[in-house]
This record gives sequence, C-alpha cells and structure tokens, in this order.
Amino acid sequence: MTIPEGDPRIRLLRTSHVVYYHPDILKAITFLQDFGLGTASRHGDDEIFFRGYGPTHGVSRFGGAAYLVEPHSKLARAATIPGASPIHALDAPGGGEIVTLTDPVGHQVHLIWGERETAAATPPPHVAKPVVNFEDSKSARGHWYTSTLALAISDIVDVGGKATIAFFHIDR
Repeated sequence: MTIPEGDPRIRLLRTSHVVYYHPDILKAITFLQDFGLGTASRHGDDEIFFRGYGPTHGVSRFGGAAYLVEPHSKLARAATIPGASPIHALDAPGGGEIVTLTDPVGHQVHLIWGERETAAATPPPHVAKPVVNFEDSKSARGHWYTSTLALAISDIVDVGGKATIAFFHIDR
C-alpha cells in the first residue's frame, strides 16, 4: 500500500545500516565476520564499517538503525522533530547527509539522504534474508516508530508473557 502524500511520518526507502558498540572489538570483529559480514572501511582501530551482501553499508552496544529517506525535504522535515540533530555530512562509506533522532528509550535512529550505493556482493549461501528488529515492545516505544517513521510492526515476540522484541518492516 502506497503511503499518501500528506502522511506525517518520515518516508523510508530501506535500511542503510545498524550501529553497534562493543567493549571487545576483536570479539566483535570475529563474530561479525563469522556472521558473514565483511570489512567495508576502517577509521582508526576503534571504528570499523562492516557490510553485508546487499548494496548498502554497515557499521560495528546497539547504537541504532539507519534508514534512507526520500526526498531531501523529508530529511529536512526530520531535522525539525524535537531533539533531532541538524543535517550534517555522514562520514561513513557511501556518504550522504544524516539527521539523528532519539527514540523514547534512548536508541538513536539515523535518517540518511544521498548515500552512494556500491555494487551488491554475493551472499554466502548460509545467510538468510535480513530482518529489521528492535528490543522494544508494541507499547508506547513501538508507537514512536510507527507514528514518526514509515515503519509497521510485522511481529511481536513474547518472553514470559511480556512483549520483548518487535519486528518492523518499512511501510511503503
């Protein structure tokens, strides 16, 4: 279903990358490489960009998800959301411009416009199609994602009767 032109949510194209922080960078590198990711770029010894098999770029605690937006006016509108960062250049593989929002529990949500794509890599045969997921429930935390961004809840995982993880898909 196409999102109507007047929809107040920020329209998303696709997931750009996910940010993780880890106290032991060597363990993180081993895990991510075993998971099928490759190194896209390094900035010193403590900032490494990993990529999967698609045409997007990835990055190495969970620091938030990044989504591509269209057109630039949506990025400009996102910069007006209370607590949003100003628009600035993204110093990462693919470049572009970025605005960072913070969800109700403190996770960052990065919105990117103008990222240059690279050629898709061939996926390893054992890697399944990626799924976007968050540790937030369908409660008010999940509502922030579905009312601020063009995301829709695909599934909720209950652990011990408590909604623990919500899986989202981009609502286009």
